[in-house]
Amino acid sequence: MRIVVAGAAGNLGYEVTTVLMQQGHDVVAMDMNTQRLEPLRPKLAGLHSIDLRLPDGLENILKSADLVVTTVGIGRPKKLTDFRDVDYGSNLNLLNAAKEMGIQKFIYISVAGVDTDLSVPLLRAKYDFEAELTRSGLHYLIIRPSSYFTDVWRTFMTSAQKGAITLIKTDEEFRFSPVHPRDVAEFIAANLSPDDRIANVGGPEQFTYTEIANLCFDLLKKPPKLTMLSIPAFKVLLSVMKPFNPALWSVFRFLLWASTTDLTCPTIGSRTVRDYLREQLANQNTIHS
Repeated sequence: MRIVVAGAAGNLGYEVTTVLMQQGHDVVAMDMNTQRLEPLRPKLAGLHSIDLRLPDGLENILKSADLVVTTVGIGRPKKLTDFRDVDYGSNLNLLNAAKEMGIQKFIYISVAGVDTDLSVPLLRAKYDFEAELTRSGLHYLIIRPSSYFTDVWRTFMTSAQKGAITLIKTDEEFRFSPVHPRDVAEFIAANLSPDDRIANVGGPEQFTYTEIANLCFDLLKKPPKLTMLSIPAFKVLLSVMKPFNPALWSVFRFLLWASTTDLTCPTIGSRTVRDYLREQLANQNTIHS
């Protein structure tokens, strides 16, 4: 099968690309920055640097493709409209081009709980694209991961390494079930004939945010140091932040939502957070030694 992977240089996109290649598919990879993908170029059916917000030439990239898989999304917005421009607009440009080229199958990576609070800019953008896809006439699979191991590393472990983790204090301990990007990639590879459905997916473990923070300190062999910020205090911070840095406000608004929403999902894969974090710490120590 000839498969186009958009966002192929990202954490999930790279895993999707490599898993599909290993299974013998012809993979066409695209991303804004393709440097990470250069070592794969000899084995790829195509490698293209493209900004999907300005999709000139996209039809040529999609030529003869059987399926499009998109992991495209903005991780760290520089302006408030980035989520709308990328998570919605870029994927919509890709969807429209796929329809134009007669491609019948489309897989999109969204986020668990996307429909629970559309006042969150990231959720609004992803939800609106989901709606575009479901009414497009293409056969689709929408995957909604709880969160990724890479998020745990970036959000929690890096803070623990700096000495402290700040959490939002809630009356209820909300849980989430992070999943390894490779497990999501393998789930995609096992579902290449989309049957018009939405799949919520998570890893084999469920954590509260306090539990995941304590795990990070445990692996670092340090006593836990947690700073708890009340929801009212966090909302004050948001109100002060929004006029001066709306892009950062949008990220923190997402964090408030995630901290006050149950994000547990059905299990795929068997990889554990502890093993992943241990591996990352070992790699980090090797680099620094």
